[in-house]
Amino acid sequence: MFAFTLRQIEVFLAVCEAGSFRRAADRLGISEASVSNHMRSLEDQLGCRLFDRRRGTTSSLSDKGLLLLEGAKRLVALGNELGRSLRSGAEKGVNLRLFVGPHILEDYVRPALPEFVRSHPHVELTFVTMASRAEARKAALAGRLDGILMTFADDDAPPGSVPLAPVELGVYGRAELIGQIGEGGIGSIPFLLGARGSEDEDAALHNLRAAGIPSPIVGGRYPYHDVGVGMALKGLGGLATFRSIIDIFDPEGELCVLHRIADWQRRLYLRPGLDPAVVAIVTDFFRSAAGPRPYMPRRSAGDAGKGAPLPA
Repeated sequence: MFAFTLRQIEVFLAVCEAGSFRRAADRLGISEASVSNHMRSLEDQLGCRLFDRRRGTTSSLSDKGLLLLEGAKRLVALGNELGRSLRSGAEKGVNLRLFVGPHILEDYVRPALPEFVRSHPHVELTFVTMASRAEARKAALAGRLDGILMTFADDDAPPGSVPLAPVELGVYGRAELIGQIGEGGIGSIPFLLGARGSEDEDAALHNLRAAGIPSPIVGGRYPYHDVGVGMALKGLGGLATFRSIIDIFDPEGELCVLHRIADWQRRLYLRPGLDPAVVAIVTDFFRSAAGPRPYMPRRSAGDAGKGAPLPA
């Protein structure tokens, strides 16, 4: 397309600014011979001499060299202006309204937000609250939200959502609770539920129904996930929840798997029509922040019943 390369123009301008091939080579971090080769090739491609070379003196620009210098400066200015225009378009400020499940938001997303804000100041993430998971899903699919990040069963995942990580759903508790399981199976033990009327209560009851326990024995209620795990560690009841919550607040692995319910997926849904560049940025962020984490080893109810030791 051109009778020169942009690299040749870069080296040429460095020579003009530095005043010599040697100083240009130092500035560019290449050898003086490489600078000389670039300039010789440029002259051959243009078919003219750019420098008046005299033995024992510093090379000076020829008339054609002065003409190229003027044009090269205009070329660089045009390139810089084009770059600024593209950046301003790509980085036009945008605000996304998102619902993120409370556990994912507090334990995964918030710790990663400072780096995201630093790297992408033009993308503002506003996290909204919703009355329930179902309402958040409905609002996102209706376009009233820009996106949602929650954990879904396979048959409930929004169309077009992106899977970020598998999440085990189960009943967790101390091994001593195994002794309380009677003829009614896992439903014989007490369960810990969220505060009355809270999303955590609704989620726990939904999970227990999925486990075949429509009317659980209530052993206690908790206002926050860490409190619920703490109560389970004291043997006050089983928790029907996601393993990611247990792993965060029970890093020593004292709670065991009393009953596996299902494997769900942590998924991100962004509404159609968003800028593809913004979608890529946000998806990469949530994939990094809320993607797979190594699970702590935990014994199962069967192992607990056999008296298997807790993992070291």
